[in-house]
Formats: sequence, C-alpha cells, structure tokens
Amino acid sequence: MVHNDIVIAGGGLAGAMAAITAAEKATGQVTWLIAEEAPLAELQRTGSDARLVTCSCADPSELLPSYPRGGHDALPELYAFGPEQTQEWCHHHNIDLYETAEGTLRLPDEAPDLPARLIELARKAGVDIRTGEKLVAVEAKPQGGFWLTVTAERTVQCAQLVLAGDPENIPQVIRAATSLGHSVERPVPSLFHFLIDDPLFKGMRAEHVSTVRLFLPALGLETTGPLLLEPWGLAGESVLELACLAAPELAKPNDQALRINWCGRLKASRLLEERVRLHPRQRLISEPLAELPAPLWSYLLEAAGLDPDRHWGQLKKGELRSLQDHLENTELHLVRKKLAASERALCGGVARTEIDFETMGSLLVPGLYLVGDLVDVDGFANGPHRQWLWTSGHAAGRACPAP
Repeated sequence: MVHNDIVIAGGGLAGAMAAITAAEKATGQVTWLIAEEAPLAELQRTGSDARLVTCSCADPSELLPSYPRGGHDALPELYAFGPEQTQEWCHHHNIDLYETAEGTLRLPDEAPDLPARLIELARKAGVDIRTGEKLVAVEAKPQGGFWLTVTAERTVQCAQLVLAGDPENIPQVIRAATSLGHSVERPVPSLFHFLIDDPLFKGMRAEHVSTVRLFLPALGLETTGPLLLEPWGLAGESVLELACLAAPELAKPNDQALRINWCGRLKASRLLEERVRLHPRQRLISEPLAELPAPLWSYLLEAAGLDPDRHWGQLKKGELRSLQDHLENTELHLVRKKLAASERALCGGVARTEIDFETMGSLLVPGLYLVGDLVDVDGFANGPHRQWLWTSGHAAGRACPAP
C-alpha cells in the first residue's frame, strides 16, 4: 500500500492549481492522480484555448452576472483569489501575460502554452504526477484519511484528498463524492446557443438587441440582457445565462417554448402610446420601436398583421394591443442547442450547501476538498469559468496542507 499525505484526483486546471499550491506549502508528499495519459488534456484538445488564463477584472463583484449558478457563494473566495491575484500569482511564477482588447489575460504566442507551464511548475514544486491513474473507488478511514482504489486495483492511502472535477474525469470524481455521502446533481454541459427554426431568422444577418427579457415558462426561468440574432437562432449573454440556469432540463430531448419580451425593462404600452402621440404621421416601418433591428421590426409588424406603410395615428386600439402582445410575448420553440464555446463548462455537481467555500472543504467529510467543475458553480467562457478553476484549486491547495 502506497501512503501519501495529500492526493489530488483530477487532471484539469483546478487540479493543477491545487497540486502546485499544496506542494509549495506542504512538507509531505503531494500526489496528482490523472486519469488521462497527459495532464491538462482538456486544455490541449482540439479547439480549446491553451493560452487563455482568465478575465481582467479589478472588482470581482462585477463578475457576478457571469456566474448564473453559484456566483454569490463563490464571491468571497473570488475576492480572496480572483483575476488580479491570479495575475500576481502568474507574475510570481515567471508567467508573462498580456491583456487583450476583449478584457482577457493571455499568454504571449511565443511563450509555452498554459499546460506546459503548469506541468513544469508542478514538477518543480515536487508534485508526484501519476498519469493513467484512474480513481476507481474511495473509502473514508474511521480514524481519518482515505483509502483510494486506482487503476489495476492498486490501493493508495492518503491523509487529505482533493477531488478536482473537469470534463475529462467528471464521472470518476462524481462517483467518489457520492460514495462519501455528498448530494450530487448530474453535471451536464452548459453555455449553449439556441438553434431555432422560425421565419424570423430566414435570410437574417447577425443583429444585436441591447436588452431583452427571455422566459422559459415551463421551467419558471427568466433572464434579462443583451441578445444576438443569428441566421440559425439566438446567442448573447441573456441566452448563455438562461442556458446555464436551465441546463439540466435542456439536456433532455424535449421541445421548450421560449418567450421574448423585445422591450427588455421598458414598457411596450408606454412606448406605443408615446409613438402614436408624438409621431402620428410617421410610417410604422420608418423607425423601429425601442431601437430594434429593422429585420426584426418588420417581422413583428407582419406577425401583428400590420401594413408597414401605415401611419401610427391610423392604428386602432385592437391593432396596438396586437403589436404590444408581439413585442412582449413573441413565442419561439427551442428544439436544438449547440455549444457556445470550445471551453466545455459544466453545471451541476456537489451541492454548494455541503461545501465551505473559504477552503473548498467538505462539510460532511473531514480532509476532503471539492473543486472545479465538480462543484455546482457555473461561469461563462472567455475567463469567468476558467477563473473559477484557478480560484477553487488555489483555495483547496492552500487549505489542505494545514494540520
């Protein structure tokens, strides 16, 4: 039987950060178990961005809209180790970064990519990196610590265990967390665009609406924010947030009704009243209401049965009510989705009420820590999701060497 002081199970970014941080602080052996043949395989797969580090943000509270699930629980730790601290950590470890116009922090093209740098740091810190070691089973020892069964029925003993979820190893760590008594919602992919077959999108170029309200009535879910109309359907922050919130239900192959209030936080009745009163001789088509894109405005007028060449002052009350209804309650049907980014963020996982977010320690099992996609915290791609991996891994790596 092999004895280790600290074992990190999971070969993704959260696991790497936990392993490096723990090894730099601990006096005992830190072992990093990786089911794949190479560490950080998720960052090295085709389409993934191996140079993205995090987003640039001075005040982590500004990131809350980018964490539809678990943002408020994670916020204190994001203040303790957020984008600025991640940048400082990289600088301390001689990892140069630059900020893009989009507000992300990246590695220069001429530098080694992120997996290479983190593997180098782990080895330098003395981490025992064990690739091809899949976690088969976990059992908590009565006197404290854990017995782990890994590939080829080999038994490993450790005093403290970090379960680091990432899309490559999530089934193994989910089984381990469940066997230790944790409540787990089955993780499913999030960050989807909505593919919609409707006349609205026929021949449409990409269009932007600054603020809409989206509803999934069957699920009682609603989001407000920017929306992008594409020839194939809907994208944008409001869609990503709704996709995160509804991911477990949207993972099921059933048709979902999607309702849109195109006026966002504005009242359609007031906008219509002002237009009729102030511009009675203006043609309906000449200036879209609420600064909506012209193709969308034409679609709404047609859906309401209105001649676009009529004047506002010619509309009857019933016609205004019909237009108001289409502005506030356009109903589309979501039948398919597609991933919004190559970064495969997951939602679901261990219930947040069972975790101490200051340390990422389990509130049920002493010596157990849960990080990364294993935790029910869901962030957008292009920085926020990756920041959660840095943050949670650092918190566990800092806490687990403590006696």
